[in-house]
Amino acid sequence: MKTFCYKAGLKLAIGILLPIILFITLIIIQQPLYAQTNGNISGKVVDTEGTPIEYVSVGLLYEDGKMVKGALSDSTGRFTFSAVPDGKYLVKVSGVSYHPFTTQSFVISVENRIMDLGLLKLKEDSKLLNAVVISAQKKLVEQTIDKTVINVENSILSEGNTALELLERAPGVKVGEDGQIS
Repeated sequence: MKTFCYKAGLKLAIGILLPIILFITLIIIQQPLYAQTNGNISGKVVDTEGTPIEYVSVGLLYEDGKMVKGALSDSTGRFTFSAVPDGKYLVKVSGVSYHPFTTQSFVISVENRIMDLGLLKLKEDSKLLNAVVISAQKKLVEQTIDKTVINVENSILSEGNTALELLERAPGVKVGEDGQIS
């Protein structure tokens, strides 16, 4: 009877441990394959005084200048590119009122998976805009739930016409021969 319990316990232990050992072995074998395709590139964009510059454009380029990925720096000036395949790259940073900056080329490879570019300093561009003028023109006809507005101030229709003549041409308005509007 003791032999039967021993054999049953051994079969139970093998039945439980064997799948666990196989699962762990598969994970260990697969890990180096997964690591070969992931490189990370990070850095921080600052001005010449060391103040972080937020929301500037950061581009990851191949060494020949072709775009790979693009990102914006966050509110602290940091940026990250993840899952970068092996190769030679450049990082180009540009922002409004700053001169563009391009790093020296660097390599992402099996030996060098993580690249911290450190502080990337942008110089201010002395050619700042003095003023920005935003202009817009209203639509000729604006319809809301309860009314229709006809903006004739910048329209060709307003040239040389009276208000009654403009109403005759308005959509949904009828002017009778006696001048009655409906």
